[in-house]
Amino acid sequence: MAGTGQDTGVHFLPGTFDVVLCHGPLTSARDPESTLAGLARVLDSGGLLSVVIPNVTARAMGPGLAGDWTAAQAALTEPGDEERWLRRETLEKLLSRIGAPLERWYGVDVFSRERADAPAADPAHPLDERLLATEERAGRQSPYRDIAALVHLFGVRQTRGAAAE
Repeated sequence: MAGTGQDTGVHFLPGTFDVVLCHGPLTSARDPESTLAGLARVLDSGGLLSVVIPNVTARAMGPGLAGDWTAAQAALTEPGDEERWLRRETLEKLLSRIGAPLERWYGVDVFSRERADAPAADPAHPLDERLLATEERAGRQSPYRDIAALVHLFGVRQTRGAAAE
């Protein structure tokens, strides 16, 4: 079901779901904290909150790998106020406050970023298994996950009463 995190209480009771996915909407959320809090509220105890965000701390990597030095230089500036909450460390603190502390996190698109010089995808040949295995391994360990295009965080809902709602 699509909607905002703040709307979850209207549609679902607390503890309704074992897994809630938030893959992308935080970048356009007016209030990311209440969005995530609303999503965490509908998780059952021990439920998984899966959050995918752009890795703003590594945003110069894509343009740099593509040879766009003007865009890479611009991306090296500090993120604005509207992007500060997108940092992994900030979201880790937020997940703890809403009762779904970070259990683990991964980098996504370490080596498979879109590149201007990459050949067009061939539908007859699925992604190379070696690429997938390399991405999975790199996404689990630093420094590779730290420079990934995306960050995938997993928070686990604490037992009711263990943290403030």
